[in-house]
Amino acid sequence: MSSDAPEEPLHGLPPTAVRPGEIVLHHWGAPDGRGLVTSQRCLLLTHPRPLHRAIVWERDLEKVEHLEVVALHDDPEVVAFVQATLAGANKVGDPTVGVINCEYKVTVDETSVYVGDADRCATIQTWVDDARTQRSMALFGRLVPYRT
Repeated sequence: MSSDAPEEPLHGLPPTAVRPGEIVLHHWGAPDGRGLVTSQRCLLLTHPRPLHRAIVWERDLEKVEHLEVVALHDDPEVVAFVQATLAGANKVGDPTVGVINCEYKVTVDETSVYVGDADRCATIQTWVDDARTQRSMALFGRLVPYRT
């Protein structure tokens, strides 16, 4: 195996989509699929079954201009996102069963990559920020500031 081969497991990233030298650093549940941070990109993947999984959104880490955790309020789009993200959130029958108390979302360049509690959002934000820092240092030899 060459030194450019991705480390296993790929955590859902299709093997044909892996770039030379790219490794999966972290992953999390996302609506109907999974979110990933690799050594080169942040991605959202479709479909829970690997055979049908594909990349629906990606951003090279060095091109990320904005990363934040946003406090939410009763936004219907957010409720739908949460119900799709968390197993058992959308229960049939009693409307009080499966109610989600999530107050935050992580956005990367205005794309929601996770919705949930503050601790998990902070963790994912840290993962993306740390990976972006490492990528910027490797490519440019310096930190690249976010845009405000």
